[in-house]
Amino acid sequence: MKPMGMLLAMAIALTFAVFVAARWVMYAKAGHPGWASLIPFYSTHVAFKITGRSPWWELAVCFFYPMFIVVWILQNLDLARAFGRSVWFGLGLMLFPFLFYPVLAFGESRYSGPDGKGACATRGTNPFLRDRDGLGGRAWDQG
Repeated sequence: MKPMGMLLAMAIALTFAVFVAARWVMYAKAGHPGWASLIPFYSTHVAFKITGRSPWWELAVCFFYPMFIVVWILQNLDLARAFGRSVWFGLGLMLFPFLFYPVLAFGESRYSGPDGKGACATRGTNPFLRDRDGLGGRAWDQG
C-alpha cells in the first residue's frame, strides 16, 4: 500500500473511531447504555427514545422507506433540542456529523429530555462532565 493510501486509511479509521466514541458518550449522557449505540436496529430504537419520538416512526420507515429522509431530518433536529442546542446545531448534525456529534458528546451539552426543557432525569453518571454543580458529574439537571 502506498504511503498516501495508508495515511488516508488511518485518517478514516480514526474519524470512525471518534464518531463511535461520540455516539457512545452521547447515549451515556442521555442515560442509556453506551453499548446500545453499537447494535444496528437497537441503536435506532434508543435514539428514538432519546428524542421522544414514538416507535411508530420506526415502523413508518420500515414500511415506507422514502419517509426515511424526513424522519432523519426530524431526528437530528430533535436530538439537538434534547441536548439544549439550536436548530442550526441540528443542521450541523445532519451536514457534518463527524464534527457535531463529538461536540455534542464531549462538550458542555447536557441531556435535558425530549422536550429540551430540562425536566428529564437520566440514569447514571457521566465521567466526561465536569463537576461544576457539585453533583459528582451526574448527567441530569436538577431543575
